Amino acid sequence: MFIYLDDSLIVDPSDPEADDIERAVRNLAIATYESKHILYGDYNVIATMRKRMIGLRDAYTVLDKIYHKYSTMTFPRGITYYIKVAKENSEKVMDSGGREFAMVSYHYFTDTQNTQACNLVSEDYNDCDFYKLVLEHYKKDTACKMSCRFEYCSGAGERTVRHLQDLLFKKKQITLCIVDSDKKYKEQEISENSTCGKCSKIGRKIPTYVFMALEVHEIENLVPLNVVDELQWTADSQTNKDSFDYLRYNAQTEDVLPFFDIKCGIVKDNLLQSDQKYYAFAKSCYDMNPLLKRNGDFDTFVDGLSDGAVIYPHLRKGLLKKFLEYSKEHKDCEKNLLEYQKKAWDKIGQVMLNMGCSRNEESIT
Repeated sequence: MFIYLDDSLIVDPSDPEADDIERAVRNLAIATYESKHILYGDYNVIATMRKRMIGLRDAYTVLDKIYHKYSTMTFPRGITYYIKVAKENSEKVMDSGGREFAMVSYHYFTDTQNTQACNLVSEDYNDCDFYKLVLEHYKKDTACKMSCRFEYCSGAGERTVRHLQDLLFKKKQITLCIVDSDKKYKEQEISENSTCGKCSKIGRKIPTYVFMALEVHEIENLVPLNVVDELQWTADSQTNKDSFDYLRYNAQTEDVLPFFDIKCGIVKDNLLQSDQKYYAFAKSCYDMNPLLKRNGDFDTFVDGLSDGAVIYPHLRKGLLKKFLEYSKEHKDCEKNLLEYQKKAWDKIGQVMLNMGCSRNEESIT
């Protein structure tokens, strides 16, 4: 993360807070030396802390480099959110360059545990790999050469919630959490009992933490469809692929595909029978498929099905894993994104750049 030292940290060495301030700055400088973050600050605080770190090789080296290159160093291009370390906390505000920042008390960083690289919390390690790929795509698109570093932390359901609580309240570490919304249609409210609903309530006011709910049903909805075309499809799975393509090549594609359940499709369940908006979503999918419409009008078709019966077939289970495998084998493959996918990829890329940016690992001496 980009961390800026504020002039309010300059206190007389005899001040009761001086030792803790210097300890926090030392910890942040060492974390920067280890390429976990990017450190900068007001000129006077850099100069002051540089003198006070003499004899502490790693911390002094970082501050000395900033000091000597201060006139040529610029704010990292592409960063839209950062933190300022100061004597007191404050709410998020905008700086003169239109970037958002929050003041964070130096107390937060007096323990080295709190200065570790940003944690990326998701529901599965494959999710983390996907987000890393999205970040690299975003950096390429924006010609950004900044390094980023994350510690992966995954776990489904309650484990995701427990991991998040541990990182934020026990370890007090910089953290980014990205989870599926599980929304079945655009207007559906996120369930309070879902992983997304529970995580969204945690740490709302912590400035070193960002929570992001995907604006789609789940991560699979963001897989580029040109890569989907390149995957192997058996005779049986090709039928599902053909059904999916009816949704893909349609004027309503951008309304439907973000929320279509890639892994399970649409079935006759309690939600379908109790939620009129989801019922309308299912009907719109049904009406896009000429093969299904041979079964007659949607209402009659659904009435004739038993509970749990398939209304619209899923595309594929394990799609994310297949996409990651394909991307690993074809490192330079194109990612042709639909409009809603491009919007989501850019949003993910930006927030990951903000939270995970780190010093390039070249020699600092």
